[in-house]
Amino acid sequence: VAEERGPDRAAGRAFMAEPAGMESDALLSHLPPSSGSKAGSGVASESAAAQLAGHPWATPGRLTALLCVLNALIYLDRGTLSSTAVLGRKEGDGGAGADEGIIGEFGLSSAQAGMLQSAFMVGLMVSSPVFARLAHARSALHCIAGGLGLWVLAVAGCSIARSYAQLVACRCIVGAGEASIVCLAAPFIDDYAPRRRKTIWLGLFYVWIAAGTALGYVFGGVVEGLTGSWRWVFGVEAMIGLPLVLFCALSRPIPLGRRRLEPSHEGSRVGCSSFAADVRTLLLIAPYVASIVSSGLYTGALGTLSVWGPTAAREAYSSLGDDANIAIGGATVVSGIVGTLSGGLLLDKLGGTAHRAFALCGCSTVVGGLVLLGGFACDSVVGFLSLFSVAFVALMLPQAAVNAAQMWIVPTELRGLAMSLCVNAIHLLGDVPMPPLAGVLQDRLHDWRSTMSIMCLLFLPAGLGWGLAAYLSFRHHKRSAARSPLEQQRGGEAT
Repeated sequence: VAEERGPDRAAGRAFMAEPAGMESDALLSHLPPSSGSKAGSGVASESAAAQLAGHPWATPGRLTALLCVLNALIYLDRGTLSSTAVLGRKEGDGGAGADEGIIGEFGLSSAQAGMLQSAFMVGLMVSSPVFARLAHARSALHCIAGGLGLWVLAVAGCSIARSYAQLVACRCIVGAGEASIVCLAAPFIDDYAPRRRKTIWLGLFYVWIAAGTALGYVFGGVVEGLTGSWRWVFGVEAMIGLPLVLFCALSRPIPLGRRRLEPSHEGSRVGCSSFAADVRTLLLIAPYVASIVSSGLYTGALGTLSVWGPTAAREAYSSLGDDANIAIGGATVVSGIVGTLSGGLLLDKLGGTAHRAFALCGCSTVVGGLVLLGGFACDSVVGFLSLFSVAFVALMLPQAAVNAAQMWIVPTELRGLAMSLCVNAIHLLGDVPMPPLAGVLQDRLHDWRSTMSIMCLLFLPAGLGWGLAAYLSFRHHKRSAARSPLEQQRGGEAT
């Protein structure tokens, strides 16, 4: 079991059977009773097909395809809001003869427009632990349906908002609904994906972060061009989402975490554990903590590139001019898709274990950061874009791997909460503070190459942090593999 743990990992397997995440055996006392029990192990051996019995439409592939569609939809919305046709500009700005988009209609400043981009994070961070907790007692698919229904109502609200305050409130609620998909979709895929292809299936899910956002740019421009109003863009989004809400809500419950088929364990889990105790359990898992801190630094650097990358390229390489958006955006999308899928395939080929996943994340992030530094030091536009594309492929390799590893090193029933805490951490440590910090740094240096090079240095400690997580996971992996089956059974019964 120790050698086959990664590719053969069953979704409901107890954390005692996947011990790579604990820094020392002393931490095992914080696990829930069902984590190491023989009953839990027995349930974990059941096949995905048995779990989906009685669901005529639900196969692992179809379930993953549904979740990919939902992920594409929420990122399409993010890209839509960023499209120039929807966001718009003020009257007379850039030669426009009339008010355009949201900025023009409400007369927003750049700071106010920027608030719209991040307002959803408030709802996302508040609601993600709530949905993770609800999934303990409710069907996870129905929790996703509830969150998606909230998302549809909020997006529809954006289309009829009559003031800036109403629009900000709607965007916050959009984030609250989005939280259900962010927290619960990846554990679903981890449960039902084929054993030796889990990471590539997660890669197919996460690839829609880049592809969905890019699709949103186009979608916003096309719908606004056909209807003549940015409001219709959000209205059409809501109409697309409504059938998906009804489908998920009317489907029969699908369990998340196969150990849930044991009512006695699940009931004991809900009755005896508190939210604070669950959080404490996660924070005692050293590789998990190292990983979310690294994810925050990584996301901060990526967020800085997303916000300031086109501007920095246009200013540093004047020959790009207004084509900087197309050049950087195209390179980001193509490299993002290639890197995300390649990371999933590579980890599956290596054998998916937590320590291998973290090692892959650490190495690729350090390499990508160094190549990107070389790109900003390059005087040639062709050289810069070439190195930028190569760097971004390397930087996208961790997208599926890190999320898979974070689920593999925590107790099965806490995967949703683990994902929600990670979401909060990467926003609080990463893409919320870092882009404004880059703006302050640029105001002092007045040199975009230097500013972006300094911010890209964040990739180096992020990679080293994932290296630390790999070491801690590997150390405990070897300790647990050395224990006899009898010792593991006694340890599980003691906990």
